[in-house]
Amino acid sequence: MRARAHRALGRLRAAADRPDAIASLEAALAAFRRLGMPYEAGKTRLLIATSLADRERETAIAEARAATKHHAAAGALASGARSPPPGVDVRCEPAIRLAPAGGDR
Repeated sequence: MRARAHRALGRLRAAADRPDAIASLEAALAAFRRLGMPYEAGKTRLLIATSLADRERETAIAEARAATKHHAAAGALASGARSPPPGVDVRCEPAIRLAPAGGDR
């Protein structure tokens, strides 16, 4: 599936700190949304949030919030699925915070 290939490529690019990582992850997100796959879309949004956490904190927070909504739509949060990524706390509204730069990922 192309969506998963885009996500895998985005993950690899993010690990290498390449600027084109977000474009690959956004392509994956669009594909998962078109396919009606909210859990996979949420996982992709978490990758986007993690990738942006050090340089675009507000965008990363928005992505983490959106990921939580995707997971809730898929019923994933109730079943104990992992969400959000380490360092991102979306439990408290509006006190959403990210771990300091250089924190564990």
